Amino acid sequence: MYKFFLTMVFMECLLPGVFAICEPNCKGKAPGDQVADPKNCTKYYICMVGEIPSHTSLPCQPGNIFDPIQEECSPGNTCTALCVPPDCHLTCTEEVDLISDPSDCGTYRMCLAGVVVGEPQHCHSDTPYFNGKFCGTDASQCCSELCTPYCYKNVIQAPDPQDCKAFYICLEEGEPSQDNHFYCPNDEIFDISLGRCTPDAQCRLLCDDSTSGPTVTPYTTSSTAPDGIITSTPGGCKDSLTCIDAGFFAQCTTCQPGYFQCKGVGQQGILHSCPDGKVFNTNDNAPFCISPENCPFFP
Repeated sequence: MYKFFLTMVFMECLLPGVFAICEPNCKGKAPGDQVADPKNCTKYYICMVGEIPSHTSLPCQPGNIFDPIQEECSPGNTCTALCVPPDCHLTCTEEVDLISDPSDCGTYRMCLAGVVVGEPQHCHSDTPYFNGKFCGTDASQCCSELCTPYCYKNVIQAPDPQDCKAFYICLEEGEPSQDNHFYCPNDEIFDISLGRCTPDAQCRLLCDDSTSGPTVTPYTTSSTAPDGIITSTPGGCKDSLTCIDAGFFAQCTTCQPGYFQCKGVGQQGILHSCPDGKVFNTNDNAPFCISPENCPFFP
């Protein structure tokens, strides 16, 4: 029965227009309940008031996976995500290959010896969608979930969707670990089609920064702290953050919209703002955007 459930969820992920099934589902759940991250079986979301999932998923402890039936982390090292995005073939991985255009599902390019050659090719109107191998009629096979880092089959280095100078080393198919997130040399850009950093590549983001919310203006006048973190003492807000870990961190000690996204130790945090009038939770164990009336939230 459990295997049948996983199969049905996986099949629904591939149906046209039903990509919402790949999102966390808090329907019928109480605040504080945990639900599976459909894209990563070692993570989970926390449900909030109004059956809304947390802004981001949280990892289980090392050596644990999330059990979607028991709705909790349990010991284990092997699992399969409930929802796997369609293969988005953007990088030349074979001697003779075809790759997709992430911005146009009807366009593709040819690779020879790992290098893109010739002009872009376009699918005909009767088979308008390129699925990574050939043109067809199934729109569900177009590249999707481009804002989520993902290691596709045979890809060694995958792009960071929001930073054209960064990439992930792929040890296995699926969502890559932040531990394997790296940056190109100062004068180079990550070339998605080649799968490596080059000095003559053009910056091409798979996910525009605006999808993560606009940058917020600092709330107060700043002063520099001895540890290199620039802080704003009146109100407890930071203008900038030198990351001590990967993840999401509140900008302020009070419930405010601003938060930092950290991609690695020692890097500068990227400042974002919660959407729709929400604020970022000040509890470090539940780092996500919530309604102001529910902040601070302790699961």
